[in-house]
Amino acid sequence: MVIVLTALRKSSLINQKVIKSLKNAKKIKATEKEREQVQVQIDLLKRRADSERNQLRKYAEEKALSTIACPRCRAVGSHRGGTCGTCDGKGMFKQSSEHMFNHFRHCDVRVSKSQFIEDIYPMIERTLNELYSRESDLIKAIDNNLAAERAI
Repeated sequence: MVIVLTALRKSSLINQKVIKSLKNAKKIKATEKEREQVQVQIDLLKRRADSERNQLRKYAEEKALSTIACPRCRAVGSHRGGTCGTCDGKGMFKQSSEHMFNHFRHCDVRVSKSQFIEDIYPMIERTLNELYSRESDLIKAIDNNLAAERAI
């Protein structure tokens, strides 16, 4: 995923540079026909850049439906030496009811939005909170066991 994102970013940067270069070339062209030909090339590159952006957005949305891990910090909570601003240093996203509903729709679960928000989402939140609480307890127990082993 990261390789695809990097490739698309580089491609987008290259397209921006080429467009800028073509705009400069358009200014120095002598005839109207030459300027029109350059403008056609500029428009073509802009459409290609828009298409790449849309593909990247679609890919990101599909990936977001399959995981709650933060793609920017790769679920570690820090990015470039500081706290990740995308997930506020948690390494994962807090799921909104809208996002969870989209997960259910993506899995072909047929439920109305109102029923999901009233009945299912609160149950999911309780379950996730319990899971996170138990995970935290487990991490503390493992840390204590490791500390005890080191002391021996």
